[in-house]
Amino acid sequence: MTEKDHKSVDTSDAQESAKVREPNYKRHGARYRARRRAVDLLFEAEQRGVDVVKLLEERLEMVRNPDLDVNPIAEYTEQIVRGVAAEIIGIDSTISSYLTEEWPLRRLPAVDRAILRLSTWELFYNSDVPPRVAVVEGVELASEYSTDVAAPYINAVLDAEAKIADQARLAAAAVSTSVGESQFDEAIQAQTAANEEADKALADSDEMAKITGLDMSDIAKLVAEDVAKSENGS
Repeated sequence: MTEKDHKSVDTSDAQESAKVREPNYKRHGARYRARRRAVDLLFEAEQRGVDVVKLLEERLEMVRNPDLDVNPIAEYTEQIVRGVAAEIIGIDSTISSYLTEEWPLRRLPAVDRAILRLSTWELFYNSDVPPRVAVVEGVELASEYSTDVAAPYINAVLDAEAKIADQARLAAAAVSTSVGESQFDEAIQAQTAANEEADKALADSDEMAKITGLDMSDIAKLVAEDVAKSENGS
């Protein structure tokens, strides 16, 4: 996927992340729904052993059929699915670097893999989404879809990735010939502001507080518990 100019920052995601601090806020915004649909497709494709892009194309064809009552697929859902499929090798390699040999990516519950792949794609391949927002949204998806111990370890992995993604984005902007000095400064300011908003959301979330200081051995323990609960259907 082509990296976009850093002067273009998706403020809708930044604004949505700030709402996490509101105690009664339900995360059903358009972007979140698009992510959720993408998780569904990534999960289904793996369970059925089919190519996720082909599955997406099948669903898009069904949407276009007036005789079928199929919910439309958001443009961002399509962007996520195609993006993850195109960058799957790099995405899986990145995720695996934060897991132990005992609990590699292939041993995680399938829904956790789908969420991690989606969020890692947003962190490293979609510069429109502030890194901290990608973390918050990924953890929210884990809280909705997976076991009660999935969110803490998924947050730990994504938080570690976000630190690298921040540096990579700024470095890419710095060397880009298409971004002038003033545009680069604007990009940094916008990115910083968005990150600060999302950091407040993380600080105010009880779920986030649970994972502070997790190392790889802690992550491995949570993964083991998560896998056990998934296999037991709890």
